[in-house]
Amino acid sequence: MTLEEEREFLRPWEDKAREGGVLSVPPVHAALLEKLGCDVDISTTYRLLARHGWRKVQPDTQPPKSDPASQEECKNKLSELIATACKNNTKRLPVRLIFQD
Repeated sequence: MTLEEEREFLRPWEDKAREGGVLSVPPVHAALLEKLGCDVDISTTYRLLARHGWRKVQPDTQPPKSDPASQEECKNKLSELIATACKNNTKRLPVRLIFQD
């Protein structure tokens, strides 16, 4: 494929990515195999994407606004709440712990 043909091939995927869609390589690779009509290694798809300035981006493992100090404080409060709930549970009823993000 020429560079222009590659650009044309990637255009629908680019539009999807611009709309906020998550783009993964396997569907792009499958579409490339269908277009070429022959089997090529997935590394070919990665090189095609790199040639057009696409890069691999993964979600952050930790939110940028997270604060380790407040997380530690929350853990301490949680421990205290559980201890209090267990201590006040004189009838030995089950205690349900529910979290909300």
